[in-house]
Amino acid sequence: CPARTDMLIGAHQQRGTRVPKTQAFAGVGRQAHGVQRDVLDGFEVGIGAGWLAADYPAAGIPFAPAPTRVRRLEEAVLLLKRLFSDGPVTFEGAYYSVHEMDLVIKPKQRPHPPLYVGGGGKQVLSFAAREANIVGVSSKATAAGALNLGDRTPQAFDEKVRWIHAAAGERSAELELNTLIQHVRVTDNRHQGVEEILA
Repeated sequence: CPARTDMLIGAHQQRGTRVPKTQAFAGVGRQAHGVQRDVLDGFEVGIGAGWLAADYPAAGIPFAPAPTRVRRLEEAVLLLKRLFSDGPVTFEGAYYSVHEMDLVIKPKQRPHPPLYVGGGGKQVLSFAAREANIVGVSSKATAAGALNLGDRTPQAFDEKVRWIHAAAGERSAELELNTLIQHVRVTDNRHQGVEEILA
């Protein structure tokens, strides 16, 4: 979800790093800040395009159309990978801009902590298959910023897995797939159980 990262920005400004307070930086700063946990116990960095419209007003960030949010996600992942590497980073993109930014604490996991990228559309899942270590498969979002509950079918899930494998190519065997199980039903008739859940 989008969030202000004033504490992280302030910490980096104290080290002489210029970080603009923009909506574009908010997500990257929040993820990069989590590197501190990696030093203690290891962790995964999870990121998505941000589908829930209700999250945006509280952060003062406009809810952009899906193509913009997806491009912003793609740029954020590429920037995160660079920030997790050694040395300061200068980056000028369409959504993110940092100058000589160097994380105070670098992750132990190299080249970076496992990246979890989740989504429900073909563009996000294909990007995740190429760039992430863990691909989260979820429902597609609507243009209004809600989940498309009609997208929760076995056929839709199978299609998404095919998109992932096609985009991953040789990386396919290395990927971990993840999905949120929101309902479990114990039954002797799985077809009837599925129909009851979907009804």
